[in-house]
Amino acid sequence: MKRWLPRVLVLLALAIGAGALVRWRYHGAVSQPTATQAPHQAAANEKPLAANMPAAGASPSPLTATSPQAANETILSRDSNSDLEAAARSGSLQAQSQLCSQTVSRDDAAATVWCEAAARGGDANAQFLYGGLVDVGKGLSADHEQATQWYEKAAAQQHMQALYVLGKRYLGEDKDPGRGLLYLRRAAARGHTGALALLRERGEHGADKYGTLIQ
Repeated sequence: MKRWLPRVLVLLALAIGAGALVRWRYHGAVSQPTATQAPHQAAANEKPLAANMPAAGASPSPLTATSPQAANETILSRDSNSDLEAAARSGSLQAQSQLCSQTVSRDDAAATVWCEAAARGGDANAQFLYGGLVDVGKGLSADHEQATQWYEKAAAQQHMQALYVLGKRYLGEDKDPGRGLLYLRRAAARGHTGALALLRERGEHGADKYGTLIQ
């Protein structure tokens, strides 16, 4: 009996160890995801990241959509406009004329202020643009006569478009063909293709001469 006792103890120890190993493996298998579960686990882990990303076709975040260079350009543009307005308010004719050109097609109220200021200061383009505002009544009451006066001021400085508009006006509604042709000739001589076309339609003598100036 004594001779077999050590062997029995060894076998008992091995049995106990084997049981512990089986239990450890069993619990490990339960706690670890199977091969079919792994993709679902991965997808679940990835959800928070996907939730933070914009949907396909969605607009990027304002914080990331604008590059530093574009942001700087926007700030510079805003500062430039502020400086331009400050100069215009200080009486700079060039600044007033520039603001007139910038606002005439998008802000009637501002265009009326800056175009009138520059027109009264003697800027030919502003005189023409302000005449147009008065002519159609944008930002103020329409006044045909006053508009013609502003066109005349611009035409006196050889403003090509003003010459053309006056030529058409005197040929048409204002019924002064001689004056209208005079303005059209002056506009054609400065390269206005519309004025040249009208002269040719009327068989105006010397119309080809004006054409040679712009070919």
